Amino acid sequence: MKAVAPLTLAVVVLVAGCAFQLKGNIDLPPVMQSTYINYAGTDAHLLRTVARALSLSGVRVASNPAEATAFLDILYASGRQRVLLKDFAGRARESELAMAIKFRLRSSEGVTLLNTQAVRRRTTIVLEPTDPLSSSGEIASASESLREDVVWDILQVIAAADIPDDVHALEPEAELPGMNADEPALPEDDWEYE
Repeated sequence: MKAVAPLTLAVVVLVAGCAFQLKGNIDLPPVMQSTYINYAGTDAHLLRTVARALSLSGVRVASNPAEATAFLDILYASGRQRVLLKDFAGRARESELAMAIKFRLRSSEGVTLLNTQAVRRRTTIVLEPTDPLSSSGEIASASESLREDVVWDILQVIAAADIPDDVHALEPEAELPGMNADEPALPEDDWEYE
């Protein structure tokens, strides 16, 4: 019985670590064959996660806008941590992590293929207040997992959208809204979702 527990734990850890790669099988629109990620934010982890998810889905991530057939515009990205429960000594015992991203998809000609969408996720983690190193590791791991889930949600929204195969027949807009840096954040009550 004791030999089975470590083997079971090893399998669970291996499967959990590969979960993001397993999510890579998603059919994205053909226009995304070479996609440029347009993101002016400072979360490098988010940018790498989006690029990795696109690559796993068969999309070439363009390093130059001139090479792109589509633009994935990350208009807004925000994450937060909130303490839900403290122990008798005032140390965090349970925390909530939340992330929200607003995005849209455009063709290389400037045609909006998918209007601005928002995806949100949250998760709750139980911490060990007497072991701060363990708790910080748990928070980092949960944050990475949450980021991957939100990016997966973005790809699912894009895959489910009714994007025509021949986007060259569509007319480009004169001006695309939402790309200025002063775009307001999602209001606090916008975090409420199911």
